[in-house]
Order: sequence, then C-alpha cells, then structure tokens
Amino acid sequence: MKIVCLCGSFKFYQEMNKVEEILVKNGIKCLKPIPFPHKDPRKSRTREEEEIGTKEHIENVKQADIIYVVNKDGYVGRSTSVEIGVAYGLGKEIYVMEQIKDSAVDILVDEVLSPEELISRVRH
Repeated sequence: MKIVCLCGSFKFYQEMNKVEEILVKNGIKCLKPIPFPHKDPRKSRTREEEEIGTKEHIENVKQADIIYVVNKDGYVGRSTSVEIGVAYGLGKEIYVMEQIKDSAVDILVDEVLSPEELISRVRH
C-alpha cells in the first residue's frame, strides 16, 4: 500500500492528527511533521529547530508516495509551499484538503480531495 505524507501548517496540527487517525484506521501508513515536544506547535521555533524539523519532514516527503496537505481555508505557509515544491520536483502525487489560495503553489497540486476521497484513491 502507498505511504501518505501529511503536510500543513502547525496551526492546523490538531486537524492533521484527525486526518492521520482516519487514514490509519483505514490501514494507510502516514508520515507527518513532529513538533518539538517541549514546544507548543503553534509557537515559533528557533532557527536550529526549524532546520532540523524542515530537513526531517523533507525526508518524509521523499519516502512517501502521496502528499496530502491539510490546509484549512486554503492556507499554506512558506514551509508547506516548500514541501509541495519538493514533492512536485520528485514527481509525487499531491492532494490538498481545500484549494490553495496562492495560485503559484496551487498549480502544482493534482487534485482537491477529502480524507475519505483520499482513502478511496490510495486503495485503487
């Protein structure tokens, strides 16, 4: 079965956890960014923490077959835009929960899918 890498702003980390739970319950392996345990994921990280987190999550993008962006209200920040660019450059399938507001990033996306539609896509 294909591996899904979840991407998105730490602002939406609770939503990302909910999507992960739905996918895992349906037998789909997920990778996602991990916030530093001593930090609130919604607060700024140090430059060193950002570097470590970014590089670790890019490795997740490389390992995955599919990228799924949890982007409430169509928002993606700079880090998620970079992850989408990396995934696009690697030829990964890229799906988003909602259409991205930034057209320069949106053109890299294959399709807008709900988590349930993603499950169906992964299984077929």
